[in-house]
Amino acid sequence: MLVFSIIVFSAMAITFWYLRHPPEQTKRSGHARTRQPPSDPHPYHAVSVAHRGPACTVVNTVGNRRFLAARVPQLPLPNCDAPHCNCRYVHYDDRRQQDNRRMLYSLRSDLYVLAGNSERRATQGRRKSDREANLASTFDLETMGADMPARIDR
Repeated sequence: MLVFSIIVFSAMAITFWYLRHPPEQTKRSGHARTRQPPSDPHPYHAVSVAHRGPACTVVNTVGNRRFLAARVPQLPLPNCDAPHCNCRYVHYDDRRQQDNRRMLYSLRSDLYVLAGNSERRATQGRRKSDREANLASTFDLETMGADMPARIDR
């Protein structure tokens, strides 16, 4: 009789506990979840479209271009003519593909100085990396030869 009382009391206690603390229920639906964007996305987060196997004409026209992630439509892309879409997004931190684009402009400014014009920018930046980049992007006039004209007339 004592064992039966303990079993009944335990069953009542467990029932009472489950009534007071119901398990969390997840609402399931037949629809796929839509991915929510991060709360604070990087402003230049970019994606490109990669495909496995044959791709539709839309993806072939796009190629490997990077687009801002905030402006890219969901896959499959509109006007996709493939029977089964095998495309996926490849994520990048930045839309730019080259890390340092200053070298093109530094050559132009170096030629400006070589033509005899004066450098009007500050010689040193505030950061150590600015000073190192400034040294790396300037020509040494003494090593280039003394026979160069001081000014090139146009």
